[in-house]
Amino acid sequence: MALFKYTGTVADLDTKVVRDGFVYATVEDPTSDEVAQWHVDIGDKRYRIAAASLIDEDGNVHDISEFVTIDDIIDIEHGGTGAVTAEGARDNLNVYSKSETYSHD
Repeated sequence: MALFKYTGTVADLDTKVVRDGFVYATVEDPTSDEVAQWHVDIGDKRYRIAAASLIDEDGNVHDISEFVTIDDIIDIEHGGTGAVTAEGARDNLNVYSKSETYSHD
């Protein structure tokens, strides 16, 4: 089991104890739109996860676009929403929008 955690910057992560199975997201500027860097602790070492590629058991590097593109719709069974709009996602996941919920005035 992995524990996913946002931990601030890479410097902040360097102060954390390595814990086997933990996965961390870091960004250098939390106020920006930059993509997070991902890190995983395996055994007693910490590794940075390649953001745009996967490495198979034979050591071959595969670009993530070989498996999924920005236009793909990922079904619910595989962790997606099965939709391309927020309304469609809410319908598929059977959740209400803010405007559909009871408001405490």
